[in-house]
Amino acid sequence: MLLHKRCKPVLLNERNSVFDGDYNGLRLFLCSSCNIQNLKMPQDWCGSVFTSREIMDALKNYQKTVDKNKCAFQIKKETVLLANTPHDLILPDNTQMQLTMIPLDNGSNVIFLLEDQFISVLTNSPLNNLDAFVNNKWLRKALKKGVDVLYIDDSILFESSMDLYHPTEFQLRVLVDLVRPRFVYGLSGKPLPEYIYFSCLQVD
Repeated sequence: MLLHKRCKPVLLNERNSVFDGDYNGLRLFLCSSCNIQNLKMPQDWCGSVFTSREIMDALKNYQKTVDKNKCAFQIKKETVLLANTPHDLILPDNTQMQLTMIPLDNGSNVIFLLEDQFISVLTNSPLNNLDAFVNNKWLRKALKKGVDVLYIDDSILFESSMDLYHPTEFQLRVLVDLVRPRFVYGLSGKPLPEYIYFSCLQVD
């Protein structure tokens, strides 16, 4: 996921067309999975990558093995995050936030927690189980405070792809119902089904 200047994530795969290839100024990349075969990084991209050691190694191996014409991006700065440890993140507009990487499953997938005056949860990893949302103290704390924005990989809602990497429609519905965010957005940029919005926290 590339971070927009307003901290809105942009999903990088073959289906993404939200920015029509215009990634100017999007220089912060949060890599959430070792499954990066569908990564659609602009060839002239050069910026900072934030992820786990395992995923960083997978990303570098990917750079070495694919056709150079398809993978010409450069990693200007790599930041290996420690699991469940807040990291100070400075955005291009000098806004400072805290970024926490939370491992899922065996650590090959992670989700990200962004905090400033608002709390945002960014996820585009498989949601085979939601144990982290119950057992992880950082996520429990965020849920107790109230999550302002939840970003989800909504590819399954608009594509006929059988790619098991993407969360299923049922998993997305359960996730939103569990987190009860004030707002939920899909990484595709498209409007979500009404039943997804109905699971959000209703604020008078």
